[in-house]
Amino acid sequence: MKPLSAALVFLLAVPASGQVIGEAASAASGSAAAGAVVTLVPGGVSAPALSPSSALGVLGFLSTPAAAPKPGALPAAALAPLRIMPIDAKTLPDAGKNFTPAQWETLVAGEKDEGVKAVLRSMPGNNPSDPRLTVKLHNGESVQGAFRGLAGGKMIFESGGKLVGLGQDAGNIAEVRRQVDINFDGATLRPGEVVVHDRPAVADPFKDLARYQGRVVDLDIRDLDDLKWSAQTVSGRLVKADGAQIVLEGPKGKTTLSREDHRVDKASLRVEHYSSRDKISTISDVAGKIPNGGPVEVVLAGGKIVKGRFFGLRKDAGGDYALIEVPSSGGTIFRGYRDFYDLRTPGFGKDALLPDAETVYAAPDK
Repeated sequence: MKPLSAALVFLLAVPASGQVIGEAASAASGSAAAGAVVTLVPGGVSAPALSPSSALGVLGFLSTPAAAPKPGALPAAALAPLRIMPIDAKTLPDAGKNFTPAQWETLVAGEKDEGVKAVLRSMPGNNPSDPRLTVKLHNGESVQGAFRGLAGGKMIFESGGKLVGLGQDAGNIAEVRRQVDINFDGATLRPGEVVVHDRPAVADPFKDLARYQGRVVDLDIRDLDDLKWSAQTVSGRLVKADGAQIVLEGPKGKTTLSREDHRVDKASLRVEHYSSRDKISTISDVAGKIPNGGPVEVVLAGGKIVKGRFFGLRKDAGGDYALIEVPSSGGTIFRGYRDFYDLRTPGFGKDALLPDAETVYAAPDK
């Protein structure tokens, strides 16, 4: 199996159609050195046998003089720092360690933050093309361009003819969109854009959890009048989060948490098991049953089972189809399935939950 080097080598002289948008656009003032070849170094993600120290060299960032503040503008010290930063190509290492597809897969599996994982997962195993992504952050910044890999603990994008870096800090990424080719039987390909990560920020659980109404959640809570000894976890289907109260519906009835009496230390989303067998009359009936990006098994004619991740339903001239990301040649591809006997979560069990939970809120001091 050949190494991942083809996906991690970037010719700085090649122009690109992507652009940095949002606040990062005004900061991107460095130009790439013509003809230079840069090997981006996978490193900086915690994973077995793949420590941050495996990266060779540290990226440097462009330093631009602070502009004089406009009348009435906030002082520089009051402005939040940019997270998408231009990179001076002269400070990049000219050589580094490349990982095999298997090593990259281990690297991705070791990443805990779902936004970062969505970016890393987009990198194909031994496909020479780099994925085209749009990454939006909770603070309003965004970057659109080709994901080139990792260097010095940063995710590197080529955008508008420049390199920019984004730190792998947990909880910063709100949305990741990916340009893909959707594969159908008979080698039919259709270009499309897929939202592979969508997690709006939850800053105030008593209010912001409302966007997950109907989902099953785990909440780590404490009583405000007994913070030391009252810690517990409550679970249930979210009925409401109206700013003053959070109401969950569980097997034993409703649980009501009030802002005046309770503190939420952590909120996690759970995924319920689902199977479409004998429950649907058309593919459209699957809508809303499995979260975007959730693991699934597609049972096809003859009993063949395809395992992958579910990315919703789409419709074209041929009718509805389920969009599934499946493994392929060390990376992944997107396939459209119009007919199947069952679309289910792995290890399906009636009225059961998948074992993993995704954290969507953690108190700042936890």
